[in-house]
Amino acid sequence: MYEQTEYVMAYALTAAFVALGMLLVCVPRPRKSDFPDPVRDAKLKKLKARDKSAAKAKRDVAKVQKAALRKRKKATKAAAAKAAAAKETSK
Repeated sequence: MYEQTEYVMAYALTAAFVALGMLLVCVPRPRKSDFPDPVRDAKLKKLKARDKSAAKAKRDVAKVQKAALRKRKKATKAAAAKAAAAKETSK
């Protein structure tokens, strides 16, 4: 009977170590990035502002290109209609 209690105690000790190991592995710890750093925050803010302005400039360029394409299509349609009208009158 004494040997059985030793086995139970050994298994309990092993289970306790496994549980503590799982606790250490599974519970998230605060990382260095979680602590506030004013210099890093200022750099990130500056980068975000620069990215935002670059994206806005890209959108503006795309808008201008789209307007120019619409204008060219409209001019092409008008030229085609004019050519068709001229063809009709020449018949």
